[in-house]
Amino acid sequence: MAETKSWASSQTAKEAQALFQCLSHNLTLLFEQAIQCAEGIDDKVETRKKHRRQKTRKNREGEPTSKRITS
Repeated sequence: MAETKSWASSQTAKEAQALFQCLSHNLTLLFEQAIQCAEGIDDKVETRKKHRRQKTRKNREGEPTSKRITS
């Protein structure tokens, strides 16, 4: 969503635009999930990115998850 300007200058218009942006984002996510379930189509690029992020994700103490000691 690349909308950078508001539709109008009033606070009500800005709030309405924010609600519509949230609604369209959530509908896009639902549509993507429906396609994935019904057709088996997966976003391979996003899956690779998510996998790479897991390697460097940090826990709450700030240590990489791969070096964390579990009991």
